[in-house]
Amino acid sequence: MTGVIAIGALGGSGTRAIAQVLMDAGVYLGDNLNNANDNKLFTRLFKDPVFHSSADRETVRERLAVFEEYMRTDHLSWRSAKLLLHASFSNSLARNSFRFSSKALSKLFSTPRNRRIWGWKEPNTQIYLQEIDAFFDNLKYLHVIRHGLDMAFSNNKKQLINWGYRYGIHAEDDDSEQEIAYKQL
Repeated sequence: MTGVIAIGALGGSGTRAIAQVLMDAGVYLGDNLNNANDNKLFTRLFKDPVFHSSADRETVRERLAVFEEYMRTDHLSWRSAKLLLHASFSNSLARNSFRFSSKALSKLFSTPRNRRIWGWKEPNTQIYLQEIDAFFDNLKYLHVIRHGLDMAFSNNKKQLINWGYRYGIHAEDDDSEQEIAYKQL
């Protein structure tokens, strides 16, 4: 039996602190993290508005299977490695590198393991929550919420730009500070 823990929120909500507590407790959150402890593998596979707007449930499920294989077993099949690299390089928001590609390809030759407890922290997890919940039968999801006004007046507009279209909200170049704050809220 394995356990899976996912942490999501709006970026800047405080997920980094939760991730650090879990890592200090021995929960594996990945081998490709940024300074905010975001799992960049999840980012490469899923933080892609173009993919999200056109993907069906089965395609999302395929990517979740690749993500699980990488995270739980520390290993990838040829098919999974190919899908991962294709998803990563087709994602305009992903910062790809030779280092990432070589690390992904090294998983082809690694000895598979079976992590009992693993997880990830990536604010955009919330965008795929229905699909993630349907995929993992042993999921514990932690959603971090920060005061709405802190988020509304934050300089971080990435969530609005990436996902606002889902709610009919679009940031315009000529929006005033007040209009942006309203849209962020």
